[in-house]
Amino acid sequence: DLADLLGAAAAERQADEERISLLIQVLTSQLTRESGAEAGPSIVRTCSAFLAMSTRESVGSGRLEPLAEFILSVQHIESGGWSSIDAQPLSLVPTALAVRSLSKWREPATRDRLNRGLEFLAQKVAAGWDTAGNNGDTYTASVVLRALAEAVPPRYKSVEQGVAFLLSRANPDGGWGGGKGEPSNIECTSLAILSLLASGLNC
Repeated sequence: DLADLLGAAAAERQADEERISLLIQVLTSQLTRESGAEAGPSIVRTCSAFLAMSTRESVGSGRLEPLAEFILSVQHIESGGWSSIDAQPLSLVPTALAVRSLSKWREPATRDRLNRGLEFLAQKVAAGWDTAGNNGDTYTASVVLRALAEAVPPRYKSVEQGVAFLLSRANPDGGWGGGKGEPSNIECTSLAILSLLASGLNC
């Protein structure tokens, strides 16, 4: 995925600015093409692109603003959540990614919309993190925990419960699988560690 490639390139110690610039151009072009499609661009892809691009100081607000506007335009304002694609049920993962994106956008005018998204996430996990996603799958729990932890201010109670839940799902080998008792894999372990670091845990 281009957004993942951009994120990896941006994280390199000696980043190749020319390669990053090219990836941003291709990614922006791809999102522009998707915006002309009947279903419109994926909110998950848009947020992933926003988060990857926002790590680079060289990316001006002019490139980020259209992405932020699209993210805001597809929010279900009354409930505060987002769905993967328009007309589908509201979902935790797209909402968490949208919340992370708006947290980094930090425009005062979007504060209320951001708070609605945070409240949607907090309410969904209030009944227990094991109810999030597919019986508290690692991917969903990690993405939601990171969004709640990176908010300003963080949702401390939800974050504390999320950290305890993720730690309880760790395997004896130190990694995480897709669900409770499943074999550890790189993706789930990486997501879990990133969310725990965002929560202030020294991994």
